[in-house]
Amino acid sequence: MHNVVYVCGSHGSGKSTLIKKLAEKDPELFVMYKKLGIPKFEDPLERQKIRAVKYYWDAVNQEKISKNNPEKVLLCDRCILSSYVYVESLFQRGWLTKEEHDSCIDLCEKLFDDSIKPKNIILLNPSLDELKYNVRKRWAETGKKKWREEDFGYLELTKKNFEKPYANHGANLLKIDFLDLEKRVLTCYDWIAKIAKGDSL
Repeated sequence: MHNVVYVCGSHGSGKSTLIKKLAEKDPELFVMYKKLGIPKFEDPLERQKIRAVKYYWDAVNQEKISKNNPEKVLLCDRCILSSYVYVESLFQRGWLTKEEHDSCIDLCEKLFDDSIKPKNIILLNPSLDELKYNVRKRWAETGKKKWREEDFGYLELTKKNFEKPYANHGANLLKIDFLDLEKRVLTCYDWIAKIAKGDSL
């Protein structure tokens, strides 16, 4: 799936906004993937297992869409690697036992073989203060808080842990640690243009 690009990062990193702005910049190039809806679970273990299965079905659908649109780039919000991040963060926060942690990782490994593992990734990982600012801004605008989002200790762990599962992607990883939206869009657009041309990154 060379023409699929995943935008990943902690809550508050600006994934949805970046995807929307890229699609608006060049609608002839980009297709936005519509995420599958999933039931909401409060229990951390149930939450992570259902998310892993969701990422699997997303990947199956994304492969079909990418094959049907070979001249376009499919933009996706998160991928299975995010599951590894959140499982590790939940464990470190004391919200998953070691056994539960291991069972979640085992499920991810069983669901994803090399053929459907994500390749091209944009990782948004601004500073913790910037993440907090964005989260608080969204609360003020929407009046809603996502799951355990007000726990900034959890946010700090996810920020730190987002570095790990992406380390081996080399040139197929674009890391963005600044918030300026216009600069983000231009930087990502230039990087993605190489993918669209079939160039080796």
